[in-house]
Amino acid sequence: MEKTIFNTIIDLMNTVDIILDMGGKEKKAYVMNEIKKILTDEAYERYEPFISITIDGIVDISRKKIKVILNKNRCGTFCIPRQ
Repeated sequence: MEKTIFNTIIDLMNTVDIILDMGGKEKKAYVMNEIKKILTDEAYERYEPFISITIDGIVDISRKKIKVILNKNRCGTFCIPRQ
């Protein structure tokens, strides 16, 4: 499987999650800084908002604040029900 930026974000989040002396904002900053090291400055500047939102979304899903239903027949790969 090809390593994507999404996979890298998840791997970094899993790695930083075991660091107990860091709060959520510090963990996010760590992941953002590690991604910045991987990307060119131009790419990071372009995709930084998407990366930030992706991290927040993954955290919300893991905390079950957002329910994700996988149903390819109705709405593609991911379907987030309206509340």
